[in-house]
Amino acid sequence: MRPFLSNADPFLRASAVAALAECATREELADLLTAPNDAERMGAWLALRHQQAKLEPAWVENALRDPSADLRLLALRHNADRVDRTHRAAVEHMLEDGQLSARLFRAALATLQVLSSNADQDYAAGKPTFSIRRPTPVELLPALVANPRLPVAIRALAVPQLALPLDAATTAALIDSLASGMDETFAREAVRTLCTAIATDALPTLRALATDTTRSPQLRADTLSALSQVSGWLDGLEVTLLGDSSAPVRLEAARALRLRPVSDEMRGALRAAMLRHPDDAAFIRVGRRVLGESSEIAPTDLERWIVFLAQGGDAHAGERVFFESSALCIGCHRVQNRGNAIGPDLSLIGRTQSRALLASAILRPSVNISPEYQGWEVQLKDGSTIFGLQLHLRGWGLQIDTLDGQNLRIRNEDIVSYGAMERSLMPDGLEHILPSEDIRNLVAYLESLR
Repeated sequence: MRPFLSNADPFLRASAVAALAECATREELADLLTAPNDAERMGAWLALRHQQAKLEPAWVENALRDPSADLRLLALRHNADRVDRTHRAAVEHMLEDGQLSARLFRAALATLQVLSSNADQDYAAGKPTFSIRRPTPVELLPALVANPRLPVAIRALAVPQLALPLDAATTAALIDSLASGMDETFAREAVRTLCTAIATDALPTLRALATDTTRSPQLRADTLSALSQVSGWLDGLEVTLLGDSSAPVRLEAARALRLRPVSDEMRGALRAAMLRHPDDAAFIRVGRRVLGESSEIAPTDLERWIVFLAQGGDAHAGERVFFESSALCIGCHRVQNRGNAIGPDLSLIGRTQSRALLASAILRPSVNISPEYQGWEVQLKDGSTIFGLQLHLRGWGLQIDTLDGQNLRIRNEDIVSYGAMERSLMPDGLEHILPSEDIRNLVAYLESLR
């Protein structure tokens, strides 16, 4: 049976695992867990799970340190499924592995979030209200961000998880990461985190980065966009950059003008920049909109929007739209560890959704609501209304997971009525908030997430 565990055919591998679970003894599978072949160790682990056998602590500990990334992933899932806190140290140790992949990093961090939560204990104790949020082990993250042994891509994934407000040492480390020559992905996450944290010590560095013509145009544009989300942090920088030689920077400078009253001086600077760059169509469109001179007519119904959004768009510009507060995306969704978990994680949305489906989901979110994100409302006798995502009926009343991460137990005598919300928790009408070109760029960005 063992040779079939390494077969290229997944159906044969699955059949071999099922046969082992049916025929092999616990002792035989325990021996197979020490086999030199990765596939055989994986097969033994899966067979034990099929048997619903209790796994020895030493087996779990060894699996968490196994050379096979796939087996370590299975061990992490095992710990999370059972909320087994006895192996927390081994899970934490995994985060220090210099060969750690992004997939394993996310799984290890998610496992630690489960192990850090007391929701299972509070539920068993019958508490009327308790938090269902899974707290990030923030005490580990500053060291991960600063650990030079870790791949820079892994350190970048840790940055959005840092606890706010940032401490002085972490702020200084993030500012240092913006120096020329540092990894751009890490720098981009540092920029967003410093602006989200309103880390005023970083402001001179951030403004200098936005104007530094030796740096990547996309990073400079990202910095300008992030600065525009904090009141007063641009302080005229967007006007200065209207005439920049880089098209992405010019575009973000013009977009930033939409967020504030435009003076005659700003109008003059914008007109002059438009005259110098007449072939920059995206910049000209935004400029005309800022000046109140746009004659563009947006699509008027979903079918026309789908046609309009079927192609084109700038994914880099769309990423900036996604992370801006005006688009409302980041308030409910996550991409690569940044954002919130009220709605679906969109990190891989481009693998499963066409542009037409993305357009429909963005503009008419109530047309097709996934069951796991169905909103519920409960009317109480005191006149208040509770909104949530998951509702569970009990003989004594109901439990509901609220949007702020609480599990509430509400007794029958306190309830007037309850039911599914007719509309999605995601608001309709994004086309009335964002210009059509921003929406097209946003769709291009979501399509790129694979």
